[in-house]
Amino acid sequence: MKQIIYTILFSALFVSTISHVVEKFVCIKKAKNNSIIERPFDKKTYNVLYFVCGLFVSYISFTNYSFIHALFITVFAYISCVVTTIDNRIRIIPNEIVVVMFFLGLILRFIDGGFISVLYGFISMFAVFVIFMVTLAVTKGFVGGSKVGAGDLKLMMVVALASGYPNILYSISAMAIAMLVFIILSLMSKTLTLRSTFPMAGFIVFGLMIGLLNEVVWV
Repeated sequence: MKQIIYTILFSALFVSTISHVVEKFVCIKKAKNNSIIERPFDKKTYNVLYFVCGLFVSYISFTNYSFIHALFITVFAYISCVVTTIDNRIRIIPNEIVVVMFFLGLILRFIDGGFISVLYGFISMFAVFVIFMVTLAVTKGFVGGSKVGAGDLKLMMVVALASGYPNILYSISAMAIAMLVFIILSLMSKTLTLRSTFPMAGFIVFGLMIGLLNEVVWV
C-alpha cells in the first residue's frame, strides 16, 4: 500500500513542478545569454512523459529497494527529466544541476557501500573522462572533432559517480545502445547527418536510470 501512495505522490510531483523548474532555468540562461536559441516545446507532451517517468520509476524503486535508496533513485529521475528538457530546448546542461547531481551521487555511493563505494565512483568518473579523451582524439580526424560538449562530459562523469562500479557498465551500455538506435533511425529518415549535433542529456540520464535500476531491469 505504501508503494502505491509513494507512486501517486511522486507522479503528481513530477507533473506539477518539473515544467516550472525547467522554465526558471531556461529564463535564467536566456537572460545571461541573448544568443541562445530555443527549440519548439510541446508542454503537454512533456507533461505526459514526466507522469510516465514518475509513475514507472517511483513504483519500481519503492517496490524493490529500501526507502532511502528508492528516494534517491526517484530524485535522480526527477532531475533527469529537468536536465533532459532543458538540453532539448536550449542545448545547455546547467552547471547547477551537475553540481547537485554530484553531491547526491556522492551521498548515494556512501550509503551503498561506504568509502570503498565512493572510491569506485571516483574511479568510474576518471575512466569516463579517459574514454572521452581517447574518443575525441580518434574521431577528430574523421569528423572534425567530438560532437560531445563540455556539459555532456560533466554530466557523464557525475552519472559515473552516481552509478558506481559495476553499475556504470550498465549505464554506459544502455546509453550507447539508445544513442545508436536513435542515430541509425535518424540517418535512415535523413533527419540527421554524420556531422549533425543533437542533445545528449536524455541518453546520458537514461543510462543513469538503467544503472541505478539494474537489479530490477536485468532480472
